[in-house]
Amino acid sequence: VPADFDVREFFGNAWGVYRGDKTYDIELRFTKEAATIVTETNWHPTQKVKKHTNGEVTLTYRVDGLEEILWWVLGWAGRATVIRPTELRELVVQQLERAIEMNRAK
Repeated sequence: VPADFDVREFFGNAWGVYRGDKTYDIELRFTKEAATIVTETNWHPTQKVKKHTNGEVTLTYRVDGLEEILWWVLGWAGRATVIRPTELRELVVQQLERAIEMNRAK
C-alpha cells in the first residue's frame, strides 16, 4: 500500500465497497415501525436523520452509485419509501415486480 494511500478518498461516498460513477442525493422515508431500528445504526458517513411527529423518519445520504444501496433499500421493503432520486425508486419497483412475478403461484 502506498504511503499516501487514503482509503476514505479511494471509496469516496460508496455505500459499501463499490463506488459508482455518479453521485446521488438519497432521501428515504421510513415507517414508524421501522424508525427505531433504522436509526440505531449510522449506515453511512453522510447520513442525516429527520424525525417526524407521526413517528416516521427521513434519512438522507450522498452516495456514489445506486447498486449497493438498492439492495439495502430492498431489505426494508414495505417499511421504506424512496423519495429521491427517481432512478433509485424505479430500480426498487423493477426488482420488487420481478420478485412478485418469480414468486407468484403458477
